[in-house]
Amino acid sequence: MPVLCTRRRWWLILGLLASLVASLSACGADRVETVAREQALDRLQDNLTETVTCLNSVAPQFDPALGQEALADVLAPCADVSILNRDDDYILSDRVELPAGAESIAVAGTFSDERVRLQLVAQGSALAEAGVASARVQLVTCWGVAVDTEAGRLEDYTGVACKGSVLERINPVEEVTFSDLHIPGV
Repeated sequence: MPVLCTRRRWWLILGLLASLVASLSACGADRVETVAREQALDRLQDNLTETVTCLNSVAPQFDPALGQEALADVLAPCADVSILNRDDDYILSDRVELPAGAESIAVAGTFSDERVRLQLVAQGSALAEAGVASARVQLVTCWGVAVDTEAGRLEDYTGVACKGSVLERINPVEEVTFSDLHIPGV
């Protein structure tokens, strides 16, 4: 009889431990998505800051005389240029792989007079875990900026409509309003 009591206690202890582990792993599960979003928002802001800083450093290199072909070379250190000025069919094709996570994407660039108008997508993503719960959040903001090629500086930062084909490819959880972010030096 004492052996049976010991076995029952053993199973009882195991059952209680399993319940304790399950309840502890659920602690914080209700906040995991909030934490992931906050981290993704921080990464989005960092990405935007890095992109603006980089564009400021290459602004003197924008030259309308060089034409569209040179635009990708100037932008390449600051953003992915694989879909620059491409149509939706190309963007949605298997010929291109867009970066996801914390890299900016140059969507469009046009010259007019002594200005270059750029449209970009900045991204931020994060994964948060609490016990068995996890959440991955991908945020984007779509924005534009003009480069005054005579002065070699950026101006006229604005939020722009996100290109549907780009959103379809990177599949963000949320679009963050550009005006909710901080532009360094502005």
